[in-house]
Amino acid sequence: IDALENQKVDKEAGKSLIDSEVAAAHSVIESPEYLAIETDAEDKVLAATYPDGSHYAHNMRSETIDALENQKVDKKAGKSLIDSEVAAAHSVIESTEYLAIETDAEDKVLAATYPDGSHYFYNMKSETIDALENMVSKINDDTKSLNDNVQNIIQKIETISREDVYSRNANNIPLLQSACRYNNGKKDFLMCIIADSHSEEQAVQNAVALTNKIDVIDAIIHCGDITATHFDKTQILNFYNDYKHCEKPWLIVIGNHDVGNTMYLQYSATHEEIFQYYIKPMIDGGILNNGEYQEGKPYYFHDFTDRKIRVIVPYEYDNPLDVADNEYWDSIDYDGSLPQLVPGKTYSVGDKVNSGGYKYNSFICKKEVVTINSQYDNNYTIPYYKSGRAARVIRKEQAEWLVNTLKSTPDEYGVIIATHNPAMLNSTNQINSKFAVDTAYKGVTQGQYAMETDLISEIVNAFIKKIQLSLKVVMKSANWYKADASYMNILGDTGEKYAYQIEADFSHIQNCYFACYVGGHSHKDLVFKHDTYESQYGINPVCASTNSGNRGQADIVNTNVDSLNYDALTCISVSKGRIALSRLGNQLSLNGKHRDIEIINI
Repeated sequence: IDALENQKVDKEAGKSLIDSEVAAAHSVIESPEYLAIETDAEDKVLAATYPDGSHYAHNMRSETIDALENQKVDKKAGKSLIDSEVAAAHSVIESTEYLAIETDAEDKVLAATYPDGSHYFYNMKSETIDALENMVSKINDDTKSLNDNVQNIIQKIETISREDVYSRNANNIPLLQSACRYNNGKKDFLMCIIADSHSEEQAVQNAVALTNKIDVIDAIIHCGDITATHFDKTQILNFYNDYKHCEKPWLIVIGNHDVGNTMYLQYSATHEEIFQYYIKPMIDGGILNNGEYQEGKPYYFHDFTDRKIRVIVPYEYDNPLDVADNEYWDSIDYDGSLPQLVPGKTYSVGDKVNSGGYKYNSFICKKEVVTINSQYDNNYTIPYYKSGRAARVIRKEQAEWLVNTLKSTPDEYGVIIATHNPAMLNSTNQINSKFAVDTAYKGVTQGQYAMETDLISEIVNAFIKKIQLSLKVVMKSANWYKADASYMNILGDTGEKYAYQIEADFSHIQNCYFACYVGGHSHKDLVFKHDTYESQYGINPVCASTNSGNRGQADIVNTNVDSLNYDALTCISVSKGRIALSRLGNQLSLNGKHRDIEIINI
């Protein structure tokens, strides 16, 4: 621009210059019309002088000058662009000659601002910046490619894992298929049962993979103890991330660890939390239909209409106890100076304590009591606060729901009742079964095994016989962990708390039948038959967790101890008058029994 401006000349000097340049290149002819005329080689008039001294000149502005002018840019826009590029890479120093000066590493002046506000700029667009931009672009492309490759590898690993668990059990598939018979073209209902996975994701993934792969399996049910120790939201979410990949209906039962009845006050879940974290995923996943559940209630049922089976899942920890209803302790404002509760110590009226890691309240004793030893960690022993969560209790509202759910069972449907604890423990012995552990096994002597099943078995008996039922139910203190800490349902006229009456009339039931109970908790294979009532059987599988400690008394050969490939999945096929058991994975018992297939005629 400066060069162009320097080329400006006086018009008269310009005229003289043009005249002299034109004179050499063009002919000058005389004409009566002009004093002088200038033409090009084609006689086109370029310039002329009239007799009166005036002039005519063709536009001589060249395209080169036009092009240069078109390249002019706004100074402010250029300054902003250069400033942004320079700022990150160059130093700004003070100078007596300039207001500000920007230099590179070799002190070369790149840009400057003069005292009068004018600017000097050196061309800052470097090859280095271009190279960096290209490098970043390439890194982004490489990262995307790498992520795509990782996802492909993960998918291949998952596919191989599923194929592997299926191939490991391929020899047992024909036995499973033969256990599930067909009558007049109608297939028996077949369900995969797992329990007590205790946060082991691989065990759940394997069960889901087999359920997806084997066509004759209609559904899968997890009979409780999804978590490892207590109510743990992260473990629950991890479980459902695996479980919801099942392509067939998936059901769950709430176990004692899931609800948090481990004497951990701060880890014990409310009924509302149980519904939110365990039941709602089945609703959101489209498993449970309207009418099969009640909002906020942790019990439900599900109908398999194509197989004519109703699975009823009670909630065994329906305990009403809380701080306001605690006969031994009252909650008071937290006082950090109070001593921590000591397990096994006797406390008297007026004693004040803190409860281990529970920092929201302190407690004052209002009745002499010996504190409970925590099941897992004495640091978190609690003073009977919510300790009734350890008991298995059904309150009146749920008992009436169970009665109505049985009464509404559609015609010709079979009923399966799923609980976590082995059913009918107070009145049931094992049958001589290949699927049963070789031991006289009654839960009445097993502490926390005591539960509400006398209540359930009485209701089921009335359903089977199609008769009327009148029950008096109470919740009575039970010796558990060496203290009167928990409550359980019992039948009778006397009891300390929460007595209620149940009336039921099943005389109008048509052709429905009771198939069996299924459960977990025991970590071993069990097959029960009620001592008094015919046609009441309970089936419990070995724990799904492959940890050898969890399977310490499982009565199966640990062919691959602590291996995640150590499958032992029980499938149950039911129809009227018949239960068929079949085992995928580990079948061999310690005494040589093969738990491959067994038929129980009811």
